[in-house]
Amino acid sequence: MGELPPPGKFLQLVRIGLCATKDGMETEWVWLDGEVMPAVDARVRANSPGFMLGLGVFETLLWRDGGPAVLSRHWRRLSSGLSRLRLPPVPEGIMRDALAQVYAASAPARKRLRFTVYLGSAGSLHLLATCTEPTKWPEVESVMVSSWKHNEHSPLVGIKCTSYAANWMAHREAVAAGFGEALLLNTKDQVCEGTGSNLFMVTASGDLITPPLSSGCLPGVTREIVLEALPTASERSVHLHDLATCSEMFLTSSTRGVQPVGWVDGVAVPVVNGKWTQAAREGLMTLLHKP
Repeated sequence: MGELPPPGKFLQLVRIGLCATKDGMETEWVWLDGEVMPAVDARVRANSPGFMLGLGVFETLLWRDGGPAVLSRHWRRLSSGLSRLRLPPVPEGIMRDALAQVYAASAPARKRLRFTVYLGSAGSLHLLATCTEPTKWPEVESVMVSSWKHNEHSPLVGIKCTSYAANWMAHREAVAAGFGEALLLNTKDQVCEGTGSNLFMVTASGDLITPPLSSGCLPGVTREIVLEALPTASERSVHLHDLATCSEMFLTSSTRGVQPVGWVDGVAVPVVNGKWTQAAREGLMTLLHKP
């Protein structure tokens, strides 16, 4: 992280939420390069590669039981992404302190944390931590198969990269069609992931499976935990016909947790919040509450 130039040479960041301090509105606080400040005061260089090219990585997690949940797992994925983008590493302690500081400055209901690392001009590295209210996900999700394809051969596969427009467009397509999430197919027409989630499903033969990393899916932290908690679950290619014949399905992510799926392209899933979904949720919660 380099010294910041005068404010006049910055492009102001888009505010994340309500930042006014009048009429009872809360101030949205962020942590930027070592300092907690109102979001309206946070700025980024207009010509930084992070802003111009989306050259950066991020992690989203929740504040639970006095700290960022499973932070070390998120930090390891962040570090892997930085290494693959050939960006300098960030110590876990800095990530932990940044999230703790922005959480302490924010309203108690704001428990959704995001830590972003992006490349600035002249090779400098910038760090941003934010804290917002968690998304209120429905108890049961409805999904559609997106018309957009996910390139499993992309150099960004497996990196939680700030170049996120493709996923955003697929999610927007799903919401416009009345669904809550979109499932992405790769170029081989294999199901790989949701726009912001990983997929688990129970096959017609009763096996719990999730698409392998080779499909192009993100190595989700919650996905990793569920695979550890349920040793009989396996990674296996998922095709469209598998969606039509599955008996149970759920999504995983750091903010969704384990969320049952009730409909795929408008067709009801036979079992909603069944034994596998409940077992995955119990396994996740057991690990999250470990001292």
